Amino acid sequence: MLETSTIIKNNFKAEFCLFGITDPSNDRKILVIGSDKRDISKEDFIASRHTLPHLDSNIIVTDDLGLEHSKLKSSLDGNHVALIVRLTGGAEKSESLGYLIVGNKKSGNPYNTQDIKMVDIISNGLVVALQNAMRFEEIQHFNATLQDKIDKATRQLRHTNEKLRKLDETKDDFISMASHQLRTPLTSVKGYVSMVLDGDAGKISPLQRKLLTQSFISSQRMVYLISDLLNVSRLRTGKFVIEPVPTNLADVIDEEVEQLMETAKGRNLDLKFNKPEHFPTVMLDETKIRQVIMNFIDNAVYYTPSGGHIVINLIDKPKTIEFNVVDDGIGVPRHEQHHLFSKFYRAPNAKRARPDGTGLGLFMAKKVIIAQGGAIIFKSQEGRGSTFGFTFAKDRVAVDAKLAV
Repeated sequence: MLETSTIIKNNFKAEFCLFGITDPSNDRKILVIGSDKRDISKEDFIASRHTLPHLDSNIIVTDDLGLEHSKLKSSLDGNHVALIVRLTGGAEKSESLGYLIVGNKKSGNPYNTQDIKMVDIISNGLVVALQNAMRFEEIQHFNATLQDKIDKATRQLRHTNEKLRKLDETKDDFISMASHQLRTPLTSVKGYVSMVLDGDAGKISPLQRKLLTQSFISSQRMVYLISDLLNVSRLRTGKFVIEPVPTNLADVIDEEVEQLMETAKGRNLDLKFNKPEHFPTVMLDETKIRQVIMNFIDNAVYYTPSGGHIVINLIDKPKTIEFNVVDDGIGVPRHEQHHLFSKFYRAPNAKRARPDGTGLGLFMAKKVIIAQGGAIIFKSQEGRGSTFGFTFAKDRVAVDAKLAV
């Protein structure tokens, strides 16, 4: 039992793994055996047994327990228990053999669906092994049985991952094709709207200007989205290239803020850019860095409720330059933050606030910044706001003297 619990603990990188086994000589007594000592009481097992029917599962995920099970959740949290699996046998699986107790991950990450599925697979193997161990005293075969189950599950997961990889490639190919097809007509739409705004088609009324301006902003946002989609495709094919040019970052930011100012006013937001009077010219891929800036400001505008404030800062420090967007919006839940810069990922509260998002903006922003030698700035508190931005070492983005002439 001890060796088996150690194998499970190491495979899941858990704090501990225990077995709560029904004593064959006294079915009212639970023997706790495993990789670590924890003060898990008989009452906890009783409460778990009564809780399982309500969950319609043999697995209790501590994080998923609701208020009606607060007492059990509090006790399990106190012992750092993440999962409890009831091990059942017999023809109708009504015979309770005991429990598998798995501690929190050492990394602090929650157990995902794949982990729980793996635990479920393992638990089926454990039932067989426990029955053999208790009835025929063949515990020495338990580890081999468990390892076979793990190897089989691993092979199945590898096979599934290969299928997912191929599906992902197909999806990227489609995105690339669709993006190329959308780019040309959208560029034309944006160009014609810009011409009308400039008066090339005659004088326009204030209302027409307002409506056309919103159309231009939406077209620009769509252009950026298509660029993000194309860049995702280029990343996979190795064609994602950074093309640095001398860039006036203060003016770039000012232009993007100006584009979003009307949208911010329409949402009753205070949008402010603390533009520095003097800021050094830097070597950056202006097109891609413009997309990053637009994405950060655009997110702040859409994820900040009416009456909120957004402050944009560009700071010239002795050895670095820093850009950040600070808002007092909805923020990002702490347990979701480690996923935030993943491709196509969006936090649940962000989906509710803006259902039409793609989850590509932050993914590409991080790729663009890191590819140019910079670092992402991010901090957030749910309900209190967020800060997004980037920083570059000056010696990494300094303009060559020949280019400055």
